[in-house]
Amino acid sequence: MGGAQYQAACLIDALIASGRFDIYYVARNVEPSFKPNGYKIIKIRNPFGILKRGYLFLDTLPLLKTLHEINPDIIYTRIGCAYTGIAAFYAQRNNCKLVWHISSDTDTIPFKSRFASDIILRYIDRKIFEYGVAHTTDIIAQTNTQARQLKSNYGRDVTEIIANFHPIPKEKMLKCSPIKVVWIANLKPVKQPEIFIQLAHDFISTPNLEFIMIGAMQGNLRLKTDITKQIHSTENLKYLGFIPQEKVNATLAESHILVNTSKWEGFTNTFIQAWMRKVPVVSLNVNPDNIFDDQKLGFFAGNYDLLREYTEALIQNNELRNNMGECAYSYALKHHTHENATKIISVFTS
Repeated sequence: MGGAQYQAACLIDALIASGRFDIYYVARNVEPSFKPNGYKIIKIRNPFGILKRGYLFLDTLPLLKTLHEINPDIIYTRIGCAYTGIAAFYAQRNNCKLVWHISSDTDTIPFKSRFASDIILRYIDRKIFEYGVAHTTDIIAQTNTQARQLKSNYGRDVTEIIANFHPIPKEKMLKCSPIKVVWIANLKPVKQPEIFIQLAHDFISTPNLEFIMIGAMQGNLRLKTDITKQIHSTENLKYLGFIPQEKVNATLAESHILVNTSKWEGFTNTFIQAWMRKVPVVSLNVNPDNIFDDQKLGFFAGNYDLLREYTEALIQNNELRNNMGECAYSYALKHHTHENATKIISVFTS
């Protein structure tokens, strides 16, 4: 699952613990062997058998049918897609509260058309989503930047700004040799894994240093083949593939630096996971609310040369790395714990 789904899972845990809600998780993709505890999962069966996110408007009838069967008091949607608009259509007609929680900065920016074979389908999906933006009951943003962009582009005010949250770490934080530089994301174009591979290659002659990539291989066959070839030709790089969140966190607890090379994000879950485990972050493009400018949590690069320079500084300077790790840990415990789930629940019940 991605970051939005993980945040929804964390919220479900808080809702279950409160004992105040009957919870239904409605989704198109469901692992058949997974058995939920304390809530129900309902699978949306797409009649056309098309699984791309940009075609979610094709689920309109089965999703509306499911909502009528559940008869919810509150609908919570975490990503910006046609489901947001379909849920708004239902909520408007059934005395139901709809809470849309922004998960990506791109959800607050109007659709930009570019030539593609499926441009019409994606345009329809986006317009249905924008209907949802206009008609949702409440909107939660992750950052002040998202709130400003939403107001500027869609004329909507957010109800609350609530940051992502994670459980308090249980792992022991053992920062042993060699120094570990880790990258965590699904390997797809928007995450730019090739940049991290290049970074690892640039440090291939540096002793006592290991680069680690975590994430499922995605994209077309040509991309997968190319990335796999690059990984295998980089001696100091270890690719772990997809691993469960528990193992991701265990890896971070033993790591020293997290590098992010995404083109864009919302508020990146891996930042919080790293900070909670005393791991400073070096980010190429993502700097939510200019957080790297104001807090000693790592570095915002903005270009590859600085990405390499800041990574090298943290590799070479143990004191700098440890101090930033401690600052990051304190910051995460102050701003990104389950207290934020309580704030979301307050929006539900207000």
